[in-house]
Amino acid sequence: MSRKKYSKEFKVQVVKQVIEEGKKTSRIAKELDLSRDMMYRWINEAITKFCYTRGS
Repeated sequence: MSRKKYSKEFKVQVVKQVIEEGKKTSRIAKELDLSRDMMYRWINEAITKFCYTRGS
């Protein structure tokens, strides 16, 4: 079984729904059939990249 690949744009949209719109990860995960662990990874990556970008 191969892993599903998600585009950068898709990941950004998912992260924005959580961070900017305040939607619950459990709801988004269910709606989009995603793992919450994967979503948390995407969110943490986005926050880390934002912090490094802002600090430069």
